[in-house]
Amino acid sequence: MQSFTAKFDHFVLAIEGESIDELLESLRLMWRSREISIEVSCANNIMMDSYPGTVGQIITNFCQNTMLHAFKDREIGHITITCCQRDNLVEIVFADDGIGISKENLERIFDPFFTTSRHQGGTGLGLHIVYNLVTQKLRGNISVNSTEGLGTRFTLLLPLKVSGN
Repeated sequence: MQSFTAKFDHFVLAIEGESIDELLESLRLMWRSREISIEVSCANNIMMDSYPGTVGQIITNFCQNTMLHAFKDREIGHITITCCQRDNLVEIVFADDGIGISKENLERIFDPFFTTSRHQGGTGLGLHIVYNLVTQKLRGNISVNSTEGLGTRFTLLLPLKVSGN
């Protein structure tokens, strides 16, 4: 059974003309055999002058991580992406209702080569790359909260404009 559900509520977050809904549509093959719903809710007219490929890579890595880890051995799952402007910043929250991350693993998820799925082809670089893209290239901040059995929530705070772009 193939299922893809997406709800885009007043979604206009664009990074130099590219929007997250277009990116998610291109990623839907990742969960083609599962019932994964994605709800995107963003304030109207948030425009970033930043690196569109970088923000897209971050969301792609989050989606890949969610499919590999959070929804491991699950056919059904829910992802939410919310965005809002906070002065000269945009807050992007990526959350899932997956299995969550244990406390001991949570402390290491941004470390290079840390993975719980090496035997399944995991390299342990996905979230390390995300961390570096957010903090170095986009000059933002990233935080994560997770509860085992309830899911994980990543919060990005990114400047609306990145100098030198």
